[in-house]
Amino acid sequence: MNSTWSFGDDVPLEPLFKPGEPCCYHCGSPAPEGVPDFHARCQVCGFHLHTCPNCMFYNGLGCLILEPAIWSDTTVMGKFCPSFNWRESEGPG
Repeated sequence: MNSTWSFGDDVPLEPLFKPGEPCCYHCGSPAPEGVPDFHARCQVCGFHLHTCPNCMFYNGLGCLILEPAIWSDTTVMGKFCPSFNWRESEGPG
């Protein structure tokens, strides 16, 4: 009897939580190294850098570590989250 099973489209979890190259999620422009300041903006398009779509813990719907900081009283999701890490990215196009 085979004890291994699969959903058929399984992917390894290791790459999911791997920090990536700092770049703007909106335009793909390179961003400064390290965690961006809470008010940092992309020098090319002006979008906020310290936000959930730029973080490796964001899956497109919400925070995978369920950080309550994403529900701040600001219009920028995750602006004050202490767990921010750059998402895995290939860098600008």
